[in-house]
Amino acid sequence: MSKRQIYMLVGVWVMVLPFLYFPMKFEKTLAVITGLALIIGSYRTKDTKSDDSSKKESVPFVEHKSEPAVTSVTGIQSPVEPQPPLNISSTDQPPTQ
Repeated sequence: MSKRQIYMLVGVWVMVLPFLYFPMKFEKTLAVITGLALIIGSYRTKDTKSDDSSKKESVPFVEHKSEPAVTSVTGIQSPVEPQPPLNISSTDQPPTQ
């Protein structure tokens, strides 16, 4: 039975306890025992959680680098590669390759 199910059953027990018509002294004793069980259970749950989290390895975030980022003159990354500058000449001849 998981801890979550145990806490659910204890919650139902606490909810139903006043309607079972036990003698007052017995009902108070059951309520105190249930409260102590909840306190001890929650304390143990807290301890086991902190032990588990310290054992886990932390994996750093690594960005997927399938395409290299291109940086422009201003330092802002551009999603596309810059085009080579156009060769403008005063003649009407086609550009040589």
